Amino acid sequence: MLRLRKLIGLFLLVGATVFVRAENTLSIADTTVIAGDTVWVRIDLTNQGEAVGFQFDLAYPSAINYAGVSVLSNRSNGHELEVSENGPYLRFLAYNLGLQGFSGSEGTILSIGFTTEADYGSYSIALVNPVIGDVNSDNILTSYDNGTLIIASPEPQLSPFSLVTINED
Repeated sequence: MLRLRKLIGLFLLVGATVFVRAENTLSIADTTVIAGDTVWVRIDLTNQGEAVGFQFDLAYPSAINYAGVSVLSNRSNGHELEVSENGPYLRFLAYNLGLQGFSGSEGTILSIGFTTEADYGSYSIALVNPVIGDVNSDNILTSYDNGTLIIASPEPQLSPFSLVTINED
């Protein structure tokens, strides 16, 4: 009986440890844009732990071009944003010298502007080596999700007319 109690106690302890683990995720929102328009790719942060910064490389298709504009959302608490080219990727680094965390626990954290061309289709946009940093400079990222960009045609999509029959009296 004592052995059974110890076993149940161990299961409860392990279960509680798994239950309280904080989820801290970065994700790219799926987006649709008309060819030739500017698209804003949104990066979302869901954090249960205090996130004071992030870094990732962004892999994006050749059908879009970085517009040179990236904006931290209102979740920023005086954070700085650095953007640089890193081979075929763009590298994004957001930090706060005072180690202030981002406000809130979910929502858009960054919007990245791209111009599009007339290459219609569905394209993958991916996070490469993402990191979410806490006040101890530990990586608290638990998962991340890539996104899809759909570049649609500006022309109307017509379908064949259905046959109409008019009955006469």
